[in-house]
Amino acid sequence: GFKKAIKRICQETETAIKNGYTFILLTDRGISSKYMSLPILLATAAVHHHLVRKQLRTQASILVETAEAREVAHFALLFGYGADCINPYLALATIEKMVEEKEINVDYETAQKNYFKALEKGILKILSKMGISTLQSYKGAQIFEALGLDKEVIETCFSGTVSRIGGIGFDLICQDTLKRHQKAFLNKELLILPSGGLYQWKKDGEHHLWNPETISLLQEAVRNNDYKKYIEFSKIINEQEEHPVTLRGLFNFKKRKSIPLSEVEPAQEIFRRFVTGAMSFGSISKEAHETIAL
Repeated sequence: GFKKAIKRICQETETAIKNGYTFILLTDRGISSKYMSLPILLATAAVHHHLVRKQLRTQASILVETAEAREVAHFALLFGYGADCINPYLALATIEKMVEEKEINVDYETAQKNYFKALEKGILKILSKMGISTLQSYKGAQIFEALGLDKEVIETCFSGTVSRIGGIGFDLICQDTLKRHQKAFLNKELLILPSGGLYQWKKDGEHHLWNPETISLLQEAVRNNDYKKYIEFSKIINEQEEHPVTLRGLFNFKKRKSIPLSEVEPAQEIFRRFVTGAMSFGSISKEAHETIAL
């Protein structure tokens, strides 16, 4: 059903343009306990690439009306994969509610203006990092790399995007979307949806390498100069069999014969090729930069 829905939307869009329509509206307002929505980025990117393949993309604008877009990165992704205009209706409704409940001490018009200004500045910052100065040049440019998506998803929705490691397909994306939908509609006692611990550690959220246990072990090791505590800390960080968090956590070492030390280049020779100028001055400070250079 998930893949069929994407195919249907693409086909409907193509037919509409051939019938003379010049605006395509993709909206997730129609969700209910019976119907869940496709992730808006998948829908937008799939329609954009379908129209590119059919040589129809320049004949219509894609307008996106979504509850998903909240943060700068969400908008950058939608623009980068073909959206011409975005209406983040749930974010605006949330701001209105916060104004009503006095969580924000300004009127709604000012709060909305501040939100849009923050989004605009954030998007411009992302553009500038790529040396792009206009949104027109960024739209549809898909200057991203995919992590954890399989070939079928890339070919259908994100054609041409670099994806070096493969990953989940439409089946798991669908399961994840359905799980969130069920939490929202089937659990009547649940007033607030769980955050999932995406940005920081939460007791019932996703596993993070930096969690209360690892942080306290590292602090103890440093404060008390305790090497045993450091070994405990490094073991949790490095051995990720139960909870793979990083790409290296998915790798295993093969047993090999040791290389004779005589074949290893001396440290003094390696140091000659060290370059510190490429390190960000802003991130490590003047003192650290000078120390490393010395």
